[in-house]
Amino acid sequence: MFDGKAARQVITNLFSSPPYRQKIRGDRAYSGADLSNWVLTQFECQREVVRKKKGQRGFHILPRRWVVERIFAWLSRWRRLSNDYERKATSSETQVYCASSRLLLQKICNHQTPYKMAAR
Repeated sequence: MFDGKAARQVITNLFSSPPYRQKIRGDRAYSGADLSNWVLTQFECQREVVRKKKGQRGFHILPRRWVVERIFAWLSRWRRLSNDYERKATSSETQVYCASSRLLLQKICNHQTPYKMAAR
């Protein structure tokens, strides 16, 4: 199942717990008037499709799209997330939490070098 087909289930899961969103951004897979109307009536939320400008060729940074790509790049540095090693989705989810926690700790500690004991 590709993104466009699973959009309603994904968006319903997104709104299952607070904080609720006011705007959802997606790529072309989430385009379509029926999906936009459904999101607006079900969740009173705006949907924005991020696209390339007409006539653009090659790589261009798209608004807010780089945030998602950056997070995927950070998470892929975690070895267990580089391939699909896990048998259960809950195990993969746990690995994402571990990798995210590690990234957060690095940012909090300002990338400090680890403590080394003095040689005796």
